[in-house]
Amino acid sequence: GKQVFFTLNGSVVVRVRTNHEGSEIRLHDPHVGLYIPEMMWVELKDFAPGTAIVGLASNIFDEGDYIRDWDRFIKEIA
Repeated sequence: GKQVFFTLNGSVVVRVRTNHEGSEIRLHDPHVGLYIPEMMWVELKDFAPGTAIVGLASNIFDEGDYIRDWDRFIKEIA
């Protein structure tokens, strides 16, 4: 589903990818969120000490909905 991430405190780098294209965005302002559309590969990294993140999703969490393997993800979006 769709997601939005905000940092309440600290900062984090969000890496977003589709196929072979991607970008990295540093979240550090609690007034600015990052919208992630469906079928995007998302990685959170480079957490500053004390970082707190809020993630909002368009669907109720179901572990079975998440793809954790890059090769499977590429097959699904092809």
